[in-house]
Amino acid sequence: MKNDRLTNIDFVRGLAAISVFLCHISCLFLPGLYFANSYSNVFENVWRDSPLNCLTNGDLAVQFFFIISGFLITKKMFELEKKETTFRFEKYLLTKIFVFLKIVIIGLTFAFALSPLIIFLRNKNLESSYSLTLLSDYFNSGTSFKTYLFDFINVFKNGSSYLDSPLWTIKHELIGAIFMTLLSYYSSKSNSCLFHKIILYSVFCVLSLFVDYYICSFLFGGIIYLIVQTFEDDNRYSTIISKVLNNKIVIILLLIIGFYFAAINTIPLTGIYKWLQPIQKGSQIIRAFGLSIILLYFLRLSFKPSDKNIFVRLGGISVYIYILHWPIICSMGLLLYNLLVDEINYYLVVMIASFSSLIVTILFSFVLYKIKIFVNKLFFSIGKKKKDNYWFAVYRRN
Repeated sequence: MKNDRLTNIDFVRGLAAISVFLCHISCLFLPGLYFANSYSNVFENVWRDSPLNCLTNGDLAVQFFFIISGFLITKKMFELEKKETTFRFEKYLLTKIFVFLKIVIIGLTFAFALSPLIIFLRNKNLESSYSLTLLSDYFNSGTSFKTYLFDFINVFKNGSSYLDSPLWTIKHELIGAIFMTLLSYYSSKSNSCLFHKIILYSVFCVLSLFVDYYICSFLFGGIIYLIVQTFEDDNRYSTIISKVLNNKIVIILLLIIGFYFAAINTIPLTGIYKWLQPIQKGSQIIRAFGLSIILLYFLRLSFKPSDKNIFVRLGGISVYIYILHWPIICSMGLLLYNLLVDEINYYLVVMIASFSSLIVTILFSFVLYKIKIFVNKLFFSIGKKKKDNYWFAVYRRN
């Protein structure tokens, strides 16, 4: 099976996965780093009110994942058109639904299996003098199979989960994937120039804010792909863009601007972002703009990270890190916290709980990744004998 993964994309995915993990660590143990008006010291206040918050800003990481998805979907549709490959939307839709169902089932099943332990630790913590406020919002629906089914439906219906909080993004990911596939498919067949297509995507980006503002992140990913393609076209637009983006001063200024807007903190906007309060409802599009500049920079780098780069490897298993880390933090992390919080310095406890949870999350994610590879190879070999079976084809690709 050919491996055509983009290592620079996996590198960014790895960074985003770690950012999501750090976000939930801070939400649980150091809420002042994330929530407004929850800081307990000057450091936490400065952290949240400055671009430093990008390290613990889960909204940033989630939008980065959406932008990457938009980029890859657009790339796939345009490449299919160049190859004149027949595309059947109904098959693609079934494949996407199958993939998302698989992700949700794995995440919920893992969290459900750990829920008795988590609920025990949660209740013990909430009854203590060192209780963690955020815990009261999760794992409060019992451990019955009815809870599992309710949570499964809730993920797709309302975009929320009591068992595995990060799964709230699945609904938006599915909607964004379907929308971007349709838009990119018909755009790829249009004879209009890339510049006009960029304008079209930009218009949809603004309109999406009135429907589902997370779709704008997918659209920014598509815009980045179109901009990258302009470098390969020989026209006046590509010449102008190439001259601008090949200037080192312009690149540095764009990176500063990109990082500044990408790290915009959560509503209400405070600190160095306070001046943006009048348009804070558009913070999603502001952050997506900044993240898109950063992604464009990574895509235009003259070198690519090695397959052995730690963040590239983490990017390869990022989907499993994403769906497993929360129940692990709420089990192992909380267990260590409950045991040590009265014994040693609070921040040292948080470091021990965080590092242990991260290592276990990576190990479990790696195991799941290996299982996926094994199952794919199995279905690949079976699929050779059953070429007419669509579900074998689906499993081979995913």
